[in-house]
Amino acid sequence: NVVVHDGARIHGDASVFGGTLTLEHGASVDGDVSCLGGTLSRDPSSHIGGDVTVKGGEDEGSEGAAPSPHEQARGLVSRAVSSMMNGVRLAAVHFVIGTVLLALTGRRMDVLRGEIAARPMRSIALGVLGILGGIVVFIALCVTVIGVPIALVAAVVAGFAILGAMCAVLSVVGEGLLRHRTENPYVHLGVGCALFVALAAIPWIGHIVIVATILAGIGVLVATRCAGLLKRRNGNGGTSSYPSAA
Repeated sequence: NVVVHDGARIHGDASVFGGTLTLEHGASVDGDVSCLGGTLSRDPSSHIGGDVTVKGGEDEGSEGAAPSPHEQARGLVSRAVSSMMNGVRLAAVHFVIGTVLLALTGRRMDVLRGEIAARPMRSIALGVLGILGGIVVFIALCVTVIGVPIALVAAVVAGFAILGAMCAVLSVVGEGLLRHRTENPYVHLGVGCALFVALAAIPWIGHIVIVATILAGIGVLVATRCAGLLKRRNGNGGTSSYPSAA
């Protein structure tokens, strides 16, 4: 346990592990304050110059303590950097998945790309229906004990399929912007991923972009029957796959 008494000042950092860090009236810590697995109790008049980190414990005085301008600035910078890094990682994941799919399943990706390019709004509408239908199927499978593992495996497979379809959507967006400059699908994918991350970081607009991209990805999977992986009946009673792109 650590107690910083009234009027006392710590010129560096203050940390506790599993104990209680108490900042009394008028106490001051110039550096960072961290409390791991314990409790941070601070008076509203106490001062913290750096960052405050409480993990696995409680911060009993955070609502009443007014952060210093330096603490506010560092917090804003930290959140901005964290948001940017998360966006870069998200773009990298989509680009890697899309690159692998373009290299290994080029014809099926062309089917998805052609569908979203031809009917984007229809794809978004089918995405809504696809989500509702997926929820119904998932619940129906979970009713029985045998269906539970099948539902879990199907959910994982569906997640990867949706990621791949989203990559197809982003590739089409990039192609629409750069078709007059290059026909390289990997460049189109990279530009689409970068634009997706940039728009996703904008408040309110970002949520709309994310939801629309996910719905469009699900919609093209429904419209193309997972890019032709699922068979459909023809008029003569036989089976035929979804036609692949030329």
